[in-house]
Amino acid sequence: MSNGTPPPDAVTRARQLRDQGASFRITAETLTAEGYPAPKGGPWHAGTVFRLLAPPEPPGPGRGHHGPHTEESKRKMSESHKRGFAEGRRTGQNKHNAGKTHCPQGHPYDEENTYEIPGGGRGCKECTRQRTRGRRQRDKEANPPVPRVLEPPDGDLDYRMGTPGRRPYGIMHQRTRRARNPAKLYKCVHCAERGIDKDARDWACLRGRDGKDVEDYIPLCRRCHVYYDRGLVPPAPRAPKPSRPRRSRASDDPGRPGDPGLGQKRAEQQRAKTHCPAGHEYTEENTYIIKRSGGRTARQCKTCTRAKAAARARAKRKVA
Repeated sequence: MSNGTPPPDAVTRARQLRDQGASFRITAETLTAEGYPAPKGGPWHAGTVFRLLAPPEPPGPGRGHHGPHTEESKRKMSESHKRGFAEGRRTGQNKHNAGKTHCPQGHPYDEENTYEIPGGGRGCKECTRQRTRGRRQRDKEANPPVPRVLEPPDGDLDYRMGTPGRRPYGIMHQRTRRARNPAKLYKCVHCAERGIDKDARDWACLRGRDGKDVEDYIPLCRRCHVYYDRGLVPPAPRAPKPSRPRRSRASDDPGRPGDPGLGQKRAEQQRAKTHCPAGHEYTEENTYIIKRSGGRTARQCKTCTRAKAAARARAKRKVA
């Protein structure tokens, strides 16, 4: 037969072989050996048998969607898959992922760090944040903002609150940011006059201007803007405080030239002692020599060590 439809007896024979436990390959070889013609002529193949016995796909928008299990699909299911499907548990890879408590990066799947993915699955919020921050950082490195220095307007600057008229002050600020970019891309005009390189914070309207034009605003830093809003001229920047020297420790105090350091002095004081704090003499039979890093050594009293060990043993016996 060459019209693409196998004979009915071939379908019955193939289903009979499958019910007996034969694989698709063995079923195809048996049909070819017994002389059953394939749908398009020629020998049978495992894929041909599979398509022959597969249930028909539903028409319309649901085409390709797997419906309920058929008798043929149930025969191919493993016992563990059957038990999981009957108990309503997720099987296969979904079951394996459902048992995980941490994402691949090590973040826990807790209530605050987990979101549900449509269609089944979990997502890690911290991994999503890291990917977003990394993408923004890469975009920033690829297109870095170019700070610009705004030329101050002609004439003397009057650092007092301007009068933008009836237009709200905040709306004009937003309009200025859209027209001339954020003030953070510029340098503070007042600090630039004094030779200080400081980034601006926000736009400020000059006195004598109505504030209806974006050119009526100048960029100022936070400190200059505070004085500007109060109607004052920002004072000159204060000189930096002198840094206080860090207090030296015994380990890093080299001392003066010709004089041993503080650490060496303390080591000599310890070596000069002949008795431990408990009053036992540092003799050869009563002294442990402890090696420290850097070739240093220390002494320890054997009598005190044995007494401490005996006290710990008594305490353990009392607890037991």
